[in-house]
Amino acid sequence: MNAVAERLPAGVAEFPNGTFTFHNVEKDTHKTIRIRTAKNSNRRWVSVMTGSNNETDYSLVGEVIEGGLFKAHYTAPVALASLAAWCLQALKAKSNGQQVKGLSIEESRQCCRCNRKLTAPSSISANIGPECAKYY
Repeated sequence: MNAVAERLPAGVAEFPNGTFTFHNVEKDTHKTIRIRTAKNSNRRWVSVMTGSNNETDYSLVGEVIEGGLFKAHYTAPVALASLAAWCLQALKAKSNGQQVKGLSIEESRQCCRCNRKLTAPSSISANIGPECAKYY
């Protein structure tokens, strides 16, 4: 276990830092969340991608607290907080080896050409973004 995981309260360490895309296969829609551990703290912040820039367009919606529970930030819109809570439940199910029907969960990857973060399901599976794919 690494030093960060050792500092985290019970249940928080099971949610790794990273950017995760949740793809509804039946509707062909996707949502992306980012989980980060705050500097100089054991708080695990959860943000939802709300714009088109997958590096910066995230809105903080809450945090994972002891016991692995999600606590919404008081300023977070209810719809985004509910989405984040649902995504965390799906991520926890996946980490426990359970499959959520009709849902694909992928951790973001880097484009093989330009090294930008990929969050769209089609780009993640191809390992290349749409702009760079034009050159191949």
